[in-house]
Amino acid sequence: MTYASLEVSVMQYFMELHINHKVPMLLVGPAGTGKSFLYQNMLLFKLPKDDYAVDFITLSSKITANELQSIVVSKMVKETKGKFSAPDNKRMVILIDNMNIVDPEPLGAQPPLELLRYFLENEFWYDYEDSSKITLNDVMFVAAQQNDGANKHKISSRVLHHFNVLSINTFNENTLSRIFSNILLIALKQNGFTQEVWPTVQNMIAATIDIWQTAKSCLFATPKTPQYIFDMMDISKVMYGCSMVKRPPTAERNTFYGK
Repeated sequence: MTYASLEVSVMQYFMELHINHKVPMLLVGPAGTGKSFLYQNMLLFKLPKDDYAVDFITLSSKITANELQSIVVSKMVKETKGKFSAPDNKRMVILIDNMNIVDPEPLGAQPPLELLRYFLENEFWYDYEDSSKITLNDVMFVAAQQNDGANKHKISSRVLHHFNVLSINTFNENTLSRIFSNILLIALKQNGFTQEVWPTVQNMIAATIDIWQTAKSCLFATPKTPQYIFDMMDISKVMYGCSMVKRPPTAERNTFYGK
């Protein structure tokens, strides 16, 4: 479900602009701010399906350059030896998610990202088996990464040089309340509740956000408590659970409980 806010509209505009002009884009922001979801919504529902083919690659800390190359090539259609293109004469857009999670080598290099950089500079690769040239036509990359947190590494400026970097910030309390209020309102209507329970639901959202902010300000991640990392996903999980509540037939109209 997409909540139409100013921030979402602005980011969707820039995404569409970069894709239409074939300019690689990197979206950076804290965990839980919807970076991957914004990309998925744009690629799957906003782009013309007759003109674009889309795919998603989520990197892991241990992925190798050869593995990344194999994954990308497998999503293309082979025309002749060493020449690949997007299926059905479309333009392929591939999202590289968790780009800064790749573990660096002892000297700091991140081979999968260097492989990506090489393609953005030269528009071809070399086959890792026989060193023959591999050309990928009509393909572009967009990327997303978390700007903080465990197992996140600095990316070389040689790689970042090829991306326009946009940042999405943590939402303030009013924005969070609007987002989850609209999401819950739609879900609870579908589950049989009426507008009369809405004051109770708004109080519940405010209390959840208050507890979340208090936990962030009082509980800090340490070597003994590494689990004390809080982001918007924590609120989302609570709201998701509330959205599953169904109104019993015997419940009063202004009562919020279910089964």
